[in-house]
Amino acid sequence: MIYSNQSAATRVSEPLKPGKYRLQLVVNARTDDQGKYEAQVDNKTARYKYQWTFDQEFTISDNQAQKLNDSDPTVKKEKDWTWLLFVIGILLLVLFFIILLWKRRKKPQKEEEEKQALREKIEAQEKIIDYLNKK
Repeated sequence: MIYSNQSAATRVSEPLKPGKYRLQLVVNARTDDQGKYEAQVDNKTARYKYQWTFDQEFTISDNQAQKLNDSDPTVKKEKDWTWLLFVIGILLLVLFFIILLWKRRKKPQKEEEEKQALREKIEAQEKIIDYLNKK
């Protein structure tokens, strides 16, 4: 049997796992010094007039366990970081393509600047040649 002294507000539970379970429950009612049922309460023996017992086996499926754990505020939820990793991966891919496009655009600009510089040198040399040919 499992007993807990924690209040529901401060209790943290482990998530329920799928599987087979057995519930054995004893309920006592109406304290009576002459009652025929005894139970330990706070390390003291108490007598009760009525007692009901319940014993049943049951199975909890994966889906039921997930639903119960999601609805239980005392279950410590594990953080799921897969969405964050997915977003970071997408951002890295976008950044990679932006850099790739930027470099491709830079390359033709650089080549055009080099061609322009060569044209200017050729024009300067042609002027020098024309000047020397006129002499």
